[in-house]
Amino acid sequence: MFSWTPYALVRVALVFAAGIVFGLYFPELFPIQPVNLLFACLVVGFTILAYLKWKGRLRHINVGFVGVIALFLAGYINVYYSTDYHRADHFIHDRDTITHYKVLIAKQSQEKENSWKVEAEIQAVQHEDNSWVPRS
Repeated sequence: MFSWTPYALVRVALVFAAGIVFGLYFPELFPIQPVNLLFACLVVGFTILAYLKWKGRLRHINVGFVGVIALFLAGYINVYYSTDYHRADHFIHDRDTITHYKVLIAKQSQEKENSWKVEAEIQAVQHEDNSWVPRS
């Protein structure tokens, strides 16, 4: 049980990475608002329990399990807020047919062997009725 004691950062990174992988493969499994609330409660609970354990009032309780769950949720939340798909103004949520994109070139183009690679940020989209709608 104590074989992982010297590798604290490895444990933290593995649990956080597990939350990231879970967020990538199951992004819509849990609604984000209850996950945020649960994360906040776990962080506050962990802080209180760790303080009480440090003072010697809790001897037989392992508060690390609360911290592990909080780290897992932190990875899940990180993926959720890092993915543009979850923003309401993302162009993937348009119901109308998109005919044109207005983009801002973000980086200099790169010439590949058989093609060119260009990274751009979408500023607006044009629908079939020729109306431009700001998007990101």
